[in-house]
Amino acid sequence: RRQAGCPDGRGGERVAMVQGWEVSLKESMKGAVLANARSIAYKPIPPVPEGLVPDANGKDPITLMLFYQYKEPPWTAKEHKAAIRFCTELGRKHKVTGRGRVATEGLNCTLTGTAEGIRAFA
Repeated sequence: RRQAGCPDGRGGERVAMVQGWEVSLKESMKGAVLANARSIAYKPIPPVPEGLVPDANGKDPITLMLFYQYKEPPWTAKEHKAAIRFCTELGRKHKVTGRGRVATEGLNCTLTGTAEGIRAFA
């Protein structure tokens, strides 16, 4: 959704990604560590950043992880059930939540948790 007067949503114009929450791209990137916003495909996950502090409510900062992993050949029905069980148990153990598709051909997940929890899941 774009704010009135912002024909393409680019540049310094304000864009509403959530209704009632209009921010510029610059504002949305405030506090982002751009060096961490890169692919780590085929590389180890970076260590937990130093200096993370709980928010005003005492909750730890949240880490977001998106990934997919194809499985060749596809899992059998028995292997597929085991993969679902494994992923579910691993998420519970490390308090990682989100959406995950565990299909016979592999995984496609968008997960959130603490920096430590996400790394333990991965």
